[in-house]
Amino acid sequence: MDNMQSILTRQNEEKNINKLCASKQIYVGAKRIFMLQILLTVPITIFLSLTKLILSFWHIDISAYVVAYGIGVAVSDLILITPFISEIKKNGAKVQELFDCAVYELKWHRIVVGKKPEQELINKASRKFKLSGKPIAKLYDWYPEEIAGQPALKSIVLCQKTNLNYDSSIRKLFKNTVLVVGVGTLLLLTVFALIQNYSVKNFFIQLGSSFLPVFVLAIKIFIDQNKTLKSSEELKGSIEGILEDSDNISEENIRSVQDRIYTNRKDSGLVPEFFYDQKRDKLEDEMHDNASNY
Repeated sequence: MDNMQSILTRQNEEKNINKLCASKQIYVGAKRIFMLQILLTVPITIFLSLTKLILSFWHIDISAYVVAYGIGVAVSDLILITPFISEIKKNGAKVQELFDCAVYELKWHRIVVGKKPEQELINKASRKFKLSGKPIAKLYDWYPEEIAGQPALKSIVLCQKTNLNYDSSIRKLFKNTVLVVGVGTLLLLTVFALIQNYSVKNFFIQLGSSFLPVFVLAIKIFIDQNKTLKSSEELKGSIEGILEDSDNISEENIRSVQDRIYTNRKDSGLVPEFFYDQKRDKLEDEMHDNASNY
């Protein structure tokens, strides 16, 4: 049995499926906090600003409360929520790295990744994922069978490339969605300013401060996704270079690529789970089409 067939077999072993379940559950936890962050930031901020506009017709001014809420949420995002999400993401990335190392038969790179995640963490998160009722079947055949038959080391590099392609596709879609929401919010602000006949100064003081958390979050998401995409594109370029000389692929090449994949996972911005669910079938079709042409 060649190495690619071994990868296709190992990826579906129960112990490795448990690692994928655990990784998914850890990321789900991070994404729930991320969604709470979005909820506190976008709809509530817009609701308060609309309420302020409506009450202003009866000469009731709640500007101070709206501004205080906006600043409070923005500060909380930066010093509390974001660091907490970052720590959870790191755990999820470590478990996913453990899956890749097991499937590729790579040694754990402690200098880059640090200490291995504890088995108790994997067991607990995996069990929680299975009890949640989420479809485990989608975790099988993580890497496409179209790559079967490739030389041993090349097959691993192709699997790494598949990971990057899938991740980049969903991030581009999400980044564009955030851009649309950001522009929509800016247009909404302009409408508010026109209705209340704000001066430029009042526009920035009243509405700008009210919508501060929306702007901070939108800019942060956009920068994080852009940074991850740029890093992924650079890494894909490196992978293409490795594949062009596929007869001389070394384990050092593979380990170097894997280290950067781990760093991307650890540092990348989150994409809401419902976004993945909506786009998964289309992206998986694209993944199989790409894999069949490797």
